[in-house]
Amino acid sequence: MERILKQDYSSKKNSKEFWQKHCEAVQPVKVRPGGKKSHRRPKHAQAATQSYSIKQTSKVEVLPPWPQPQGIFSDGHAFHPVAFLNTVKDLVKHVVMHQPGNLTVMEGEAFAALAQSHIFTADGHILFQLFKEFEVNISTPNHYFHVHDSIKYLHISYLKQA
Repeated sequence: MERILKQDYSSKKNSKEFWQKHCEAVQPVKVRPGGKKSHRRPKHAQAATQSYSIKQTSKVEVLPPWPQPQGIFSDGHAFHPVAFLNTVKDLVKHVVMHQPGNLTVMEGEAFAALAQSHIFTADGHILFQLFKEFEVNISTPNHYFHVHDSIKYLHISYLKQA
C-alpha cells in the first residue's frame, strides 16, 4: 500500500528476473504433451479470478464486462438470478435514491453496462436476456421468469415499480 501511495513501482531486484517471474506466473496458453496448445487456464490462474467467475473465452456471445459484483456469476458457467435482481435493487437505490451502496465504482459501471446490453421491454414486462453459455441456478423460483417468443427471460419486476 505504501508503494502505491508513493507511486513507487520500482523493483530492487534485477528487473529481468522480476518481470519474468511475474509475467510467467499465469500462462495464457497451456502446452499439452505432443506440442498441442490448450487455451484453458491453469488451476492456479482460475483460482485467482474465481471471485468474479466469468468465462474467459466465448465463441457464441459477448460475455459480461468485468468486474461483475460477486455472487452473480460463479464457477465460470453459472448465473444466479436472485443475486442479479438484488444488485439491480442496490444500483437503483444508490443511483436514483442516493443511498449508500455495496458496489465499487468499477463493479457498478460493469453491471450497468451488462444491464443496458441485455434489458429490454416486451409484453409490458422489463426482461433480462439470459446468457446461453451460463446455466441458471436451478433453485430460482419460476415466477422470476417470463417467456416471450418461446424464449425464457428473467423478469425484473423491481424496475417497473422504481
